[in-house]
Amino acid sequence: MLVAIEAKRSQYSLEVGLPQLLFYMLNNQTPEVPTFGLLTNGSNFRFVKLMKGDNLQYSVSRIFDILNVSISCGMLRKQLLADC
Repeated sequence: MLVAIEAKRSQYSLEVGLPQLLFYMLNNQTPEVPTFGLLTNGSNFRFVKLMKGDNLQYSVSRIFDILNVSISCGMLRKQLLADC
């Protein structure tokens, strides 16, 4: 399993780092397993899952706020393990 992390300054949108994170994730040498990524700007974060195969597909989680700790582990697990 490969996990890639891309961080940007807090004044930037998370979407600014998505292309760079996907580039890192595409370098996974084991295409049969998904690659996971994390985008953060210090106060918000978003998880990314990339599946390789005949077609490249990626999915993103909702945006999580570091100051809003009311998310449950079950909800986070469901977001991460969902199929693309």
